Amino acid sequence: MVDYTLRKVRLSEPKGSVYPLVKTRVLCYISSMKKQPEDKMTTEINKNVYYVGDLCYVMTNEWDEICDLSVFDNSKVEFTLEDGRKYIQLSTAFGDGTYNDLDGNPYSVDSGTIGAVLVNNITDTEALNEALGNGLGHLHTFDTELTEDNCFYDNMVLHIVDVTIDTDWGTDSDDEELDVMDEDEILERVALFG
Repeated sequence: MVDYTLRKVRLSEPKGSVYPLVKTRVLCYISSMKKQPEDKMTTEINKNVYYVGDLCYVMTNEWDEICDLSVFDNSKVEFTLEDGRKYIQLSTAFGDGTYNDLDGNPYSVDSGTIGAVLVNNITDTEALNEALGNGLGHLHTFDTELTEDNCFYDNMVLHIVDVTIDTDWGTDSDDEELDVMDEDEILERVALFG
């Protein structure tokens, strides 16, 4: 019998856990695969299932090292931790906030970045469950390895293979323009309330 357990994401969690979100996605992927030797199946799962979102929510044990490696001008997006685990990290146009992909999935951001990491490379499964349960990030299956060629920043839009996240909070044409006051106008208003 093949063991469908991912190394770091357990298939048995306490009742009430949000883990079924991960379990369902992984098992759906596994059930669509042809019967293969265990080593090949584990490799295929590891290659394809990624957490996409702010890595600060799921890479809690590695966050200090990730911060040390971060490049906020997106001149580099592909990173490797000291232990060999790889991940992608892209800076958003306007830092923290919530940004949607083209399918309307929200991505909450508290580090000014959105990244992608293999689910199997996340050591804090409790943090992963919490992030997925709260909709902070999402699982995506990619049929290719993530590289700087298919994960990049272009004109305030993040591309992670086929996931496209617009991080431009630009104003709509229907929005009113802000009334900008000069220094004298500000002092005059302050004096009124003085």
